[in-house]
Amino acid sequence: MHEISIAATIWAQINAVEKSNPGYEAKRIEIEVGAFSGVEQILLADALDLLAHKQERADVDIILNEAPLVARCEDCLTDFPIISFSFTCINCGGKRLRMIEGDSIRLMHLDLQLRESDRQLV
Repeated sequence: MHEISIAATIWAQINAVEKSNPGYEAKRIEIEVGAFSGVEQILLADALDLLAHKQERADVDIILNEAPLVARCEDCLTDFPIISFSFTCINCGGKRLRMIEGDSIRLMHLDLQLRESDRQLV
C-alpha cells in the first residue's frame, strides 16, 4: 500500500509550510489525484486521515479531487480526455500521444489559519 508513503510525503510538505509560517497551521488542504496516477483515491484518503489522527490534526479538512487523464496528439497537437482507455486522437486518429494531465498527484491548495493559541496573544 504505497498510499501511506504518499500520504506521509504530503504531510511532510504541509508540515514544512507550517514551519515556514510560524503561528499558522493548515486548516484545509486540496489534493488532485490523477485518474492515471496509480493511486487509489479512497486508500489515499484513509492514509491521510490516519496520519492526521496520529499527528493530532483530525481538524484539518482534506479534499481529494480526481483529475481526468488528458493527452496531446503529437501529430495534430489536439488536447483531449482519454475515455475508456481509448488511446487514439479524437481529431486525426493518431496514436502518438503524450499524457499532459491526470497522471500525477498534486497538492493544489493549502489554507493556513492563525493557530488558536496564537490568536489569544493578538
